[in-house]
Amino acid sequence: MMPDPNDAIRAAVDGAQEHESASESPEDSDADHKDDKKPTQRDRLLMVVDDATFWKCHDGTAHVSIRAGDHIEHHPVRSRAFRDWLVGAAAERFLTFINGRPRPWSCGKSAIEDALSHCEARAAISGGNVHEARLRVAAHESDILINLGDPTWRAAHIAQGAWRIVDQSTVPILRSRRTGALPEPMPGGSVDLLRPFVNASSESDFRLIVLWLLAALRPTGPYPILALSGEQGSGKSILTTLLRRLVDPVGGNIMQPPMNDRDLIAAARNNPVLAFDNLSGLSRDLSDSLARLATGGDIGGRKLFSDDDSAQFSAKRPIILNGIPDLAERGDLASRAIVIQLEPLARRRTEADFWESFDAVSGQILGALFDALAAAMAILPTRQLPDDASDLRMADFALLAMAAETALGWPQGSALGALRSNVGRGAEIAAENDPVAAAIRGLIEQDGGFAGTTTKLWDRLAATAPEETRRGRDWPSSTKALGARLRRLAPVLRHLGVDIRSRHTRDGMTHEIRIAHAASVDDDATRAPFRQLRQQSVTSVTGDAIPLMAPDLVGDGSVTDVTTVTDRAVRSVTAEMASLQTVAAVCDDDDGFPDDLSGKAVGLPAGAVATL
Repeated sequence: MMPDPNDAIRAAVDGAQEHESASESPEDSDADHKDDKKPTQRDRLLMVVDDATFWKCHDGTAHVSIRAGDHIEHHPVRSRAFRDWLVGAAAERFLTFINGRPRPWSCGKSAIEDALSHCEARAAISGGNVHEARLRVAAHESDILINLGDPTWRAAHIAQGAWRIVDQSTVPILRSRRTGALPEPMPGGSVDLLRPFVNASSESDFRLIVLWLLAALRPTGPYPILALSGEQGSGKSILTTLLRRLVDPVGGNIMQPPMNDRDLIAAARNNPVLAFDNLSGLSRDLSDSLARLATGGDIGGRKLFSDDDSAQFSAKRPIILNGIPDLAERGDLASRAIVIQLEPLARRRTEADFWESFDAVSGQILGALFDALAAAMAILPTRQLPDDASDLRMADFALLAMAAETALGWPQGSALGALRSNVGRGAEIAAENDPVAAAIRGLIEQDGGFAGTTTKLWDRLAATAPEETRRGRDWPSSTKALGARLRRLAPVLRHLGVDIRSRHTRDGMTHEIRIAHAASVDDDATRAPFRQLRQQSVTSVTGDAIPLMAPDLVGDGSVTDVTTVTDRAVRSVTAEMASLQTVAAVCDDDDGFPDDLSGKAVGLPAGAVATL
């Protein structure tokens, strides 16, 4: 069994009690100082931390573990919390007496700065004493520890199949100055107690909210972004506050939207869960940064007043967004989002009444979430995603959903069903709010498809889009920008039945785009005929067997009409040229078709493929 990593911390910090009892008075301490010199203010501050344990996180930031009363606390050395403790402990230890009355000892700012620098040096030379610097939630081996936020720093220890409350976490967990107390978790509750407080429009949406809560209680992501939308008066802000109070209550609970990456990084450094209220929309850059923060990518840039140092910040955070408009407009964000449309409140009640009702059951709800998480942790190793789950972007969250479904007693398949429904909803929102996606869908409806260069597609879309759209910021300003946009939109449009493929021609100089209808990836009845076509071939005039369909496209939803491929492509191609957009999507050099299709294979007349 591995040793408790906090034993050394406890042993070192407990020694502080013996040290203080050995000092009869501040005057005695002064007298025993080496060389009989009076200790400086810096020296006095350092005496207070003689028995503290210093450590660093993986990025080298200095931290300290200290005994405060009957418990151990963990802080960054440069935090306001540690600075206040240091000054307060020194003031209490080195009391002075003026006119017979005790006065707390005080020191100057330079002494405090010198002492903090010394503390950072001690952390830097702490050797292998390195820990994860986690806010609120941490991992220890396969278990989860959640700081309850109470004055004694108790924690919930969640293992596979069970959970309990412990007086002290076995690994360091940090708290910010805004950290609030979680409801006291109680066993025997039910997540159904949450239903009266959530005005979701469907049972699937309620289950998605519960799944988001379970994900937010885990120490590692990636995490889905919960995007709440609804008309004025649908309770978006109060639901955001309620959900945060169940996983990470803080002062204020919800924050104003960040203006830029610097604001977002500042919020993420001090909050394990981010909740932004009343967003009127998201800029392209902020949308991308939120998507990266949910899944662990770097955000930020060069440090202020520095030429070459980087201010990159990398972390994973559960995020809640709320606003009247649909917020998951961008494809990257939409693929990571749980999109919930809230219903108008059926009846109005005062906030005092609402929170009184919630506080009465919040401990049972949190206990039920702990029950479900512990059970899901035991089930998770036995679960794996089905073969047809490629449309679910966040595989880790999907696996948690499958395990939680069993733990919560939900119908089999209901969790993945809710996730798939959400993926389609997010794709529809993203497509509706992107002018290029709208133009491509219009092109498909009008022409049935497209095959040609990026320049031709740019011209074709510009010819059909309104002038106001083309002059907007979201319209690509060049063919290069259009190509980048198509790569972003491809997963979104695929969910909506539009398949986009691109390739460079053999000379490597020309970029070609193929756009066609795509079969639903979930429609086994549609996919089955194409799996059969994989084994079929036709004979060319040279006697070679030629695959009727490209092996890499069969069954992936690139072609939707078997009749179009077989009858029209093989028997009636000369009479039905206008219907062969789908055939064009598979007639390229990389699909498995030979290069001499024009006039030699499958009876096509000379130049037919070029015409397609």
